[in-house]
Amino acid sequence: MASSAFNSEELVKELENWVPVLVDGDTEKPVLEKFGVQGFPTVKFFSASEKPLGEMGDRSPGGIIAKLQA
Repeated sequence: MASSAFNSEELVKELENWVPVLVDGDTEKPVLEKFGVQGFPTVKFFSASEKPLGEMGDRSPGGIIAKLQA
């Protein structure tokens, strides 16, 4: 997923103020537990205070942009 995710120019522009973080679920189990990750791949967005912005249902570029702008 890492090589193909977020490759839309419109989405890349929308994500300029965000920091992407990829977590290796095999080695970072405490992180998965902290944020309730139960399956792979999981896409989550957080505020600076680690408050989740909600689950990402539609992972298309348009769906992600809509969620970020909501």
